[in-house]
This record gives sequence, structure tokens and C-alpha cells, in this order.
Amino acid sequence: MAMVTHAVNTMAILLAGSTVRPEACGIGTGSAAEAITDVALVTESDRNLVTTTSTATAGEVKYTTDFGAVEMSGTAMTEFGMFPSGTTSTGSLWNREAFAGVTFDGSTELQVQITYKYIL
Repeated sequence: MAMVTHAVNTMAILLAGSTVRPEACGIGTGSAAEAITDVALVTESDRNLVTTTSTATAGEVKYTTDFGAVEMSGTAMTEFGMFPSGTTSTGSLWNREAFAGVTFDGSTELQVQITYKYIL
């Protein structure tokens, strides 16, 4: 049995409107590689609520989160991930991305965009 295109597109819209969806993005300074068994960021340093949610592209839902220059000042960010809550909690991580560090000097804002795609 295959899921039809309409069902895939509807699932993206439902995910965006569901009460169990990513509502916040966390950033951190942890250095471990990401793994499917991760339940939290290694070293979370900040978390903001999602700024916008878009289902403009069929089969996709895009979450955008903004971090201001002042809150990013001095951060050597090496990881980020999505959470269903704006408060720090473990065991609820949706995804985690680890990468070489990016250091912020207080003059640069950060916008994280994460897109979940349903692939047939």
C-alpha cells in the first residue's frame, strides 16, 4: 500500500496544526556527532519559540526561529534542534544537527529554518 500525494500533503498541514509539533528551536555548544538516539542537545545554551510555520510547499512544513544579536553574542554554536516546547526539557528532541562551530560577536542575528519533507 502506498500513501497518495493528497495524504502526504495533508499530513504536512496536520503536523503544522497539531498540538504535538515542533514549537521551539534550541541551540547549543555540544561537540558530539548527532545520532538517532539523541533525546536532547548535548549542551543547550538557548531556546526560542518558532517564529513562523509554513506549509506553502506541498508535502513540506517549514519552521523558522529567530535569535537576536544580543542573545547570540559570545555563543560558539555547534548544534541545534527542534523541540515541542519552549521550555528546556529532555526526551522530546525532534531532530539534531551538529556542525563545526560558528561564533557570534554580538552584531549578527541568527535565523534557523528547518523543513520536514514527506517523501513518497
